[in-house]
Amino acid sequence: FTITNNDPASGPESLHWAFGKPVALDADEASVIDDGSPKPYDLVHTFQFEPKFGILKRGESVTVKCSFSPMLATKFEGKVPVYLDGAAKTKNAHLRFGVAG
Repeated sequence: FTITNNDPASGPESLHWAFGKPVALDADEASVIDDGSPKPYDLVHTFQFEPKFGILKRGESVTVKCSFSPMLATKFEGKVPVYLDGAAKTKNAHLRFGVAG
């Protein structure tokens, strides 16, 4: 999929963006602990994004690749927080989008 900075000319020159960790639809992002080891229902390792963060100047776009690598043959659904301009530090997501596989 593609992310584009459509800020108007009066807006900021650039936009910092970052994806948070994918979590189950009924989970709270703050409750996710990632110790680096994959777990069967772990959405952090099941859905991966590249790039995970970046800076977009006004009018620029970036193509993001989403990989789906399940450890179990089951349905996976989750949500991914999107943080703008450093909001990941406060866990205040601008929006969340759904993922399923």
